Amino acid sequence: NQIDAEILRRAGIPVPPHYAAPSAEAAISIAKKLGFPVVVKPADLDGGTGVSADLVTDEEVKAAFLLARRHSRHILVEKHVEGRDYRLTVFQGEVIWAVERIPGGVVGDGRHSIQQLVEQLNRDPRRGDSKHSVLKSLSLDSEAKALLRRAGLTTASIPAPGQFIRLRRIANIAAGGTPVAVTDQVHPDNRHLAVRAAQALRLDIAGVDLLTPDISRSWRDRGAYVCEVNSQPTLGQATAAHLFKEILGKMIAGNGRIPVVVVFGATPDAQLTRQLEARLRETGLTVGCHDNDSVRIAGKVVIDGKVKPFQAGLTFSADRNVEAIILNVNDDSLLSTGMPFARFDLLIIAGMHISTSSPESRNEAVFHQLLTAMLPACDGQILTLLDSGLEIGAYQACTTAIWKSAPVNKKEALDYISEQILELQQRHSNQ
Repeated sequence: NQIDAEILRRAGIPVPPHYAAPSAEAAISIAKKLGFPVVVKPADLDGGTGVSADLVTDEEVKAAFLLARRHSRHILVEKHVEGRDYRLTVFQGEVIWAVERIPGGVVGDGRHSIQQLVEQLNRDPRRGDSKHSVLKSLSLDSEAKALLRRAGLTTASIPAPGQFIRLRRIANIAAGGTPVAVTDQVHPDNRHLAVRAAQALRLDIAGVDLLTPDISRSWRDRGAYVCEVNSQPTLGQATAAHLFKEILGKMIAGNGRIPVVVVFGATPDAQLTRQLEARLRETGLTVGCHDNDSVRIAGKVVIDGKVKPFQAGLTFSADRNVEAIILNVNDDSLLSTGMPFARFDLLIIAGMHISTSSPESRNEAVFHQLLTAMLPACDGQILTLLDSGLEIGAYQACTTAIWKSAPVNKKEALDYISEQILELQQRHSNQ
């Protein structure tokens, strides 16, 4: 936080003044220097962990320091800034969502006590104490009671209708706050300020916490401070569940798939995979190819020797440069590991050779079991080579893929697959 704040200051971003506090006594001294109220927080944590805000006495600062010290050895004392608390989510230079974070508290109805209002609030099924809870439960703990005392209230007090009773010093959702979407209200200057803060810290995605009286008015007119920039913002289910699809859609082209060809049942000395690899590389594609000799990417060996199909598939999936995959399956290892991807586009049945891990296993039985297990994952087309020896009739009901009507020779298969791969790449990119 301290380093981030200095970077933001250099970039001309308004941030509250703060100082490192090595002890509770130092924290109190700094608070007096800055002027009450102040915030005490860990310097190296985010998400509201160990943060205490709006502290107005020496005793509150000392208690807040001890609380923060449970979470970190590095403590900051910061000038508390009045204003409404907003979280602006920035992704790739654009504000894609904004919420106002209402501090944990209750709204009076003129009939129920604060204790009763808290109980009613916690009946909201979205609230709970689990890490998976959309909103967090509120409790009338020492922090809540201290805020009530400051306001001259007790848990038995009955607030007037519409009166908001604050029970948390910070507005973080993890502390019981409630998010309210305000994306459409954000002034362009405030959007620009949040984007600049994220860019100053070289972040593609960031949660920029902005304190300002009114998000619909320019910070240049009303004033504002960036109190934190979170590099791993929680998008949240309460108001922003739709962002996951939007963000992934911007990060991943098309439907997120690349063309995958599985060559099934070829003998160890068969050259089909290498010939297909050469054809595809001639088109300029970066091809991941797996056969009995090695695992290759762009023609370069990345793993020598015989590698199980599952491991080869994982290797290709981990390399962002790979634009098409050729996977060789001629052993029974997939029966124990499963497929390395959920779907593939083309299945080439080159023969009926499947090496088995157990000498007792019959090749024909393993072939049938493996092919039956793989077919549902193929959602494109299936070709059989002329000399494969397979009768397709028994397998057609196992998949929604389209079986090419008649077996083809190797040259026809190479020509057809090369054309299909280029079409598939275009199709996956446009979906």
